[in-house]
Formats: sequence, structure tokens, C-alpha cells
Amino acid sequence: MDVSELGQEVVARLEKAYFLIVMDDVWNQADWERLHIALPKENNKGKILITSRNEDVGTYVSCPRASHKLCSFMQDESWELLRLVALRSMDCSSNLADVGQIIAANYHGMSLSLVLIGGILATTYSASDMNVTKKAWDQVSTQVSKILQEDPTDHVNKFIFLSYDALPYNLHACFLYLGVSPEDYEIRVSKLIRKWIGEGFIHENRDERLEKTAQKYLMDLINRNLVTTDKFKSISSSKPTTSSSLMGGGLNDDATAAESFKSLSKPAATSLFVSGALL
Repeated sequence: MDVSELGQEVVARLEKAYFLIVMDDVWNQADWERLHIALPKENNKGKILITSRNEDVGTYVSCPRASHKLCSFMQDESWELLRLVALRSMDCSSNLADVGQIIAANYHGMSLSLVLIGGILATTYSASDMNVTKKAWDQVSTQVSKILQEDPTDHVNKFIFLSYDALPYNLHACFLYLGVSPEDYEIRVSKLIRKWIGEGFIHENRDERLEKTAQKYLMDLINRNLVTTDKFKSISSSKPTTSSSLMGGGLNDDATAAESFKSLSKPAATSLFVSGALL
């Protein structure tokens, strides 16, 4: 069955049905043209919702009706999101609140960027030594301000790069490996772990099996919001969406890693969906 025949089959099934179809992240008008041939033209009982980072796509698809432009977060909403990601709580000590609010304000309501940077802040948090945490958050704040001043139009990719740079060295290859999968690709945890082990990315540890170490690597990437998780069957089960010093330039010094990262860097962060129970 070719694409045209498959499209007609979908039209036939939807023609008289009630339905809601959500298409997330439609990149361009050509993508929509390829998709809409499978949608019934006369059925007013069905609804289609698309999202796109490209405002022209929304205008084109919605015509003659107006598209709906999502509002950016307000300052208090940005700060709330940053706290939830970085601290897993709304509570925040006074010595972190000032720098945290500065970081949140720099993003002007850009939720994806807030989640990425929140993932970095989460790894620097130490309840037992708030002075160390405050110093690390100040470093992140300085780096964020520098990135936004240099090139505010490409901040998402640079924040992904920053998140990569903040990874422990043993996670670099594991994260870059995810870039070989198509966007929004779903892979079972057990399969991903086997691939990591087969590629030699998992460091041996006498105290635990390679699979257990790989599980910890994956949970670290998830906790940093570089991978999104789909289905958890247990406390240690997993949906994926990506040491040198926090502000170091690990990728800049490694041409091979930099080239690999280019394949991962798209107009927005790539998501990989991981499902199934962890070992």
C-alpha cells in the first residue's frame, strides 16, 4: 500500500467518526500538505489541533481562521517552573532565591530553556552546603546572561550545549548516541541499555552489573531533562526528550564530539522516547 492509498484508507475511517487528532511540532507547510491528504474534508464532527514553532505554519493551516499564539510565562510563572525543575519543590532558601529569580527573568517566559537550565541547577544543588550551591547557581546565571547577549536567537541550542557540557564525562557518549535516532523515536529501556553496553559506553564497576550502572546513567540524563520519559512500570522504570567544569568547553576541544553534536542540534531540542521497565 503506497502513501496515497494509505491516506484514502485513513480518510474512509474518519469520514463519519468523532475524533480529535493532535499533531505536535509541525515544522513547515510542506509537512502539513503531506499530512492533510489523510484527513476528511466534509466531516465537521472531528477536530484537529496542531502545534508549531513556526508562526507561518499556524497561519497557513488555520486559514481563514486565526491561529492561536501561546503566551510566554510571566515572571512569577517562570520562577515557579524553575524552582519545580531545579529543586523539585516550591520551597527555596533566601540565598538562592535572588539568583534564581535573575535566571528566570533572563528567559522572558521561554519554558523549554527554563527546563534545560533547571536540569543543570538541579545537579548542583546541595542541601548540606548552600554556599557551594549558591556559587554554582551564580556561575550558571553568568553563563546564561552571556549566551543571551551574544545570540538571543539561538539560545535553545546553546543551552542544550551547555547542558551537555555540564554532564559528567562518562555520560557524554551516552547522550550523543541518542542523536542517531529520529526525533520523537521510542526505544525500550532494555534495548537502549544493551546498545550502550555493546558500544562500550558503560564503565565497569566491581560492585554492580553493567546493566545497573547503565540504568543510573539513564536516570541521570532523565533527571537533567535531556531525555524525556514515557512509561514507568516501577520506581526505577522509564518517556525520553539532552567531568569538565560546569562552564567548561568539553565539546570545543573534541572535534569528533562536536561533529556528532551537530547532528543532534536542530531548531529545537530533540526528544527520544524511552519506554519499558528499567532493569
